[in-house]
Amino acid sequence: MFIDWHTITHLPVFTASGQKLGNIREVEIDVENHQVRKYLVSHGFISKETFLVTPLQIKSITAERIIVEDAIIKAAAPGKADVPPS
Repeated sequence: MFIDWHTITHLPVFTASGQKLGNIREVEIDVENHQVRKYLVSHGFISKETFLVTPLQIKSITAERIIVEDAIIKAAAPGKADVPPS
């Protein structure tokens, strides 16, 4: 099955347990091997809540939706580094 760029960048993303995380907003491509490195999922244009999804976390992709594992990492807010607590 093939899915065009416009479709993939607007697909809704759900966890395996049925929770909607949002829609694909960005796709990061590795230009050396032409593979997807990660997907950025956002729950709306206004919402600041975003999630990073790697191809290994995806359980299925159809023309209607993407299903991911239940354990997804929330993306860091722009401009903030992921620093572990001291």
